[in-house]
Amino acid sequence: MTDRIRRGDTEHKLESKMMAVLVYLATRAGEVVTREELERDVWHGRIVGYDALTSCVTKLRKILGDDSRRPRYIETIAKKGYRLIAAVNPTQAARVEPRPEIAIPASPPEVRRRRRALSRWSIGVAAAVVIALGFSLKSKVDPTVLDEPDQPSIAVLPFDNLSNDATQDYFSNGITADITTALSNHSGLFVIAHLSAASFKGQDVDVNRAAGALGVRYVLQGSVRRAESKLRVNAQLIDARSGVHLWAERYDREMRDVLEVQDEIAAKIVGALEVKLTEEEKQRTARRYTVSAEAYDAFLRGQDHYVGYTREDNLQAQADYQRAIDLDPDFARAYSALALTYSMDHSFWRADPAVARERALALAEKSG
Repeated sequence: MTDRIRRGDTEHKLESKMMAVLVYLATRAGEVVTREELERDVWHGRIVGYDALTSCVTKLRKILGDDSRRPRYIETIAKKGYRLIAAVNPTQAARVEPRPEIAIPASPPEVRRRRRALSRWSIGVAAAVVIALGFSLKSKVDPTVLDEPDQPSIAVLPFDNLSNDATQDYFSNGITADITTALSNHSGLFVIAHLSAASFKGQDVDVNRAAGALGVRYVLQGSVRRAESKLRVNAQLIDARSGVHLWAERYDREMRDVLEVQDEIAAKIVGALEVKLTEEEKQRTARRYTVSAEAYDAFLRGQDHYVGYTREDNLQAQADYQRAIDLDPDFARAYSALALTYSMDHSFWRADPAVARERALALAEKSG
């Protein structure tokens, strides 16, 4: 039996995500687990609504007979997350094969600690445990194939850099991330987070395997070639279930049109999948981050350094974002990105908290 919880002779079948949340909390019993950690690790980087986790916890409490005001099992920590306060005793451990390794850039100790914890959780997730007051759990999770959601689901795989210049990787990475962001703004689409799909970078990708690993039906693949002021972008949308190419296009444009190309690709995908847009989404689709191609290029360089998670990368990201702002003082997204670097300074490298906070808040206000 799988995804079941038992107390005495009474047994309940749980939804897979409910069980995954409960097992995750059980592996860190007594610790505060943030919403961000649960959404990232249990939903495998998928973009989900705020209510998804809340609904799981509410249903768990109902089955456990728990009360959020006087909890015996799951305690809500205001503005932070949840904590399993009942004692947990392991009864057996059933090992499963881990997910394929994902290349992750060097990161601060806290980031590495969280990733190690996730790895341990993935390996030990098919385990039976007993929670105080008599509940026993048994969960078995397939670590390689995820269920598809009800909405059209898509992953944007890393676009290949065809510029014959490895220093241009930041540009193809940035194009991939921004198309992912543009698609995730549509409520009718289920979009895999960029960092999750990035695990396939540099690989000879089997579309069906990638779709199964990420739990999606549709995959967007592409390439970018940049030569001086010229830009070529190829993109193709594939139905991994049938292997059919639903849409493909090649864009030969000037560099100044790079954001327009991204918007066109997102619009074509939304049209091909027959996703209905709200009025707000229609208006948002037409917006531009910046009118300056140079500012956007500086911004992408900053993004590439920001995910390096080192002190040196963070400083370089600050310089790149500042250059983007200098080139376009109305580039709101560059202000918010620069604010994040100062927050990172304080969180990981113990920069003067007063200075970091003051700079981050001032920049965040400008981004609005």
